Amino acid sequence: MASARVQGTDPVMLAGVDDVLTDRLLARPNIKSIEDLRGKRVGIFRFGSASHLRVLNILPRYGMTDRDIIFLQIGDTPARLIALFGGSIDATLASPPDHLEAVRAGMRVLLNLADLKIPYQGVGLVTTQRVLARKRDIARRFVRAYVEGIHTVKTNPDVSKRAYAKYRKAKDEKEVEPAYEALREVVKAKPYPSVEGFKTILADLSERVPAAKAANPKDFIDVSLLEELDRSGFIDGLYH
Repeated sequence: MASARVQGTDPVMLAGVDDVLTDRLLARPNIKSIEDLRGKRVGIFRFGSASHLRVLNILPRYGMTDRDIIFLQIGDTPARLIALFGGSIDATLASPPDHLEAVRAGMRVLLNLADLKIPYQGVGLVTTQRVLARKRDIARRFVRAYVEGIHTVKTNPDVSKRAYAKYRKAKDEKEVEPAYEALREVVKAKPYPSVEGFKTILADLSERVPAAKAANPKDFIDVSLLEELDRSGFIDGLYH
């Protein structure tokens, strides 16, 4: 949504889940270190996507640039994992709990990005400013439901794990339990999007989209509905 907004459209984030990078950089077993990725194929969703920008954020920390690896546009996480398992790419990123499937398949975790403590706005609830202006009450109720859903994840393991198993078609309890724990660790009770997280995104994006250099990260966020819920005591009330 950041890439789209700096190029003239009007998406805005109403609530955000994770505000630091928590992805795992996954690789085939023969890749022993991040430096070993030189000349290798790294799968991303598409150029300019979160999976692309996040890898670009990592590379300079290990003395590399985008010229040192080969980016392949593969698609969403399941498609990238299939490509990784099949050997058509050498590495990719996956967020918790999706990375667990790769670990079970024998893939190597080269890096837990959470260890780097990089401010980075991850997945969240996004609409457009036009929709927010025309259908504010629907957006308000959606944000409320979103907050209630987070409360369920954090406080009701049984319901949450059943939902995970149903919608991810997971049949193995060994998959569901660690996936749930990873999810519960990531989500925030008060899901305010991160200005600092958007700053990182815009800094990464500015190398490819010049308009990002002058963008104000606060323009990408509208927390007015979340603040209404917070000030009313609704969110705190869920946990008491």
